[in-house]
Amino acid sequence: MSWTALLLLLAALPEPDTSLDAPPPAGVWLGADVGLGIIDSDPVVAASAGVGIEHPALALHLRVPIALRIIALAPREPPEPPLCTVVRCAEWLERGALSAAALSRILDEARVGHAGDLAHARAGTLFSTLGTGQLVDRYTNAAEWDRRHAGLYAEVNSGVRGVGAQALVGNLLAPAELFAARVAARPLADPAGAGMVARLLGRALIGVEVAGDAVAPSGVATDA
Repeated sequence: MSWTALLLLLAALPEPDTSLDAPPPAGVWLGADVGLGIIDSDPVVAASAGVGIEHPALALHLRVPIALRIIALAPREPPEPPLCTVVRCAEWLERGALSAAALSRILDEARVGHAGDLAHARAGTLFSTLGTGQLVDRYTNAAEWDRRHAGLYAEVNSGVRGVGAQALVGNLLAPAELFAARVAARPLADPAGAGMVARLLGRALIGVEVAGDAVAPSGVATDA
């Protein structure tokens, strides 16, 4: 193939949508990135590799971050595997073995449907708001790598008088740490209604929300 034919082929390809709210392109993707940072006073080269499948109906994204030590630290107690002199293992090991919590962090996203669909669910990292954000507003379970969890968000939208429900669990392995749910409806909405009064009544929203942390401290510690 000549260069002219190649240029014509590239010119015929559709322009990618780079807007912020553009849906990700469908298909299989591979990704990798490298950076420098400090984790718990430990200088590291942070690298990650990811693979994902994207489809309008569902998606699965996996990402494995690895922190490579720049400076060899003194041996720790209890002793860590020899590989941990090169790779920072503190976020992966628990009592010398891979922890379920660390392995769950590999799940970046598992999604079915989209927000606003009849049914939608997402597991992995979350950035969620329930309703108008009175109890849960822009909550994330992935603010930091060593505090990251695999959570679950789900919603159902009936499309009838605004009846819908949302539910959220911040950590699937410890659901009692943060849980929330909301049910809402527009009981005065009339699909056949017209005029200003009908529109005003249709905006009336009634909702019930609950959120909690069952393992939060029940009191405030004070010095004796």
